[in-house]
Parts: sequence; C-alpha cells; structure tokens
Amino acid sequence: MAATCPHCGAPIVPAELLLPPIKKCILDAVRRRPRITAEQLRGIVWAHDPAGGPENFKTVHVHINQLNKRLAPLGVAVRGGSNGYRLISTREVSCIPQERAQLGGVRSE
Repeated sequence: MAATCPHCGAPIVPAELLLPPIKKCILDAVRRRPRITAEQLRGIVWAHDPAGGPENFKTVHVHINQLNKRLAPLGVAVRGGSNGYRLISTREVSCIPQERAQLGGVRSE
C-alpha cells in the first residue's frame, strides 16, 4: 500500500522510482498540480518541443496508461476525470469494473 502525506493525504511515490523523462514529467506535474487537465499536461510535458508536442491528446492518455503500469506495484495511479488528473492510492478504488477501467488498466486486486 502506498504511503500517504500526513498533511494532505496524497499518495507518496518513492523518489528513487526510475521513469522515462516524459513519464517523470507527467508524474511531477500531477503531483504539483492535482486536477491538471490533459491540455495543461501537454503544455508542460512538451514545453520545450519546437512543434509544441503531439496534436492528439490520446498521446497524453497513452503515456498515463504506461505510467500507471509502472506505478501499479506501488499501489498508486494517475486517475483522470472531468476534474482533471490526480494521484490516487489504488487501494481506495472500489471493486466496480468501470471504476477500475478508468485507471487505465491498473487493477486494485
């Protein structure tokens, strides 16, 4: 189970977790700005790309899905919804299949 911050209750991801640069940037952005939108993530992650990054927002979703696969053993996931993306403990997710599917393939079992 993921450790949580004693002040805000957010899941804590170990600092020594090795991630590819884009996934690390996504994780850092979601940690710093809970409820960040896909458009804001795209702007942060590809801020230094002269072309502005990918035009299709599915690219952001694919990276988040891949990030969630790396975070799953830690009991943490990046979860998106109508209010943007946030970091959650996967232990908090109910056993409802639709809710598990929103985690991008991360299982709470």
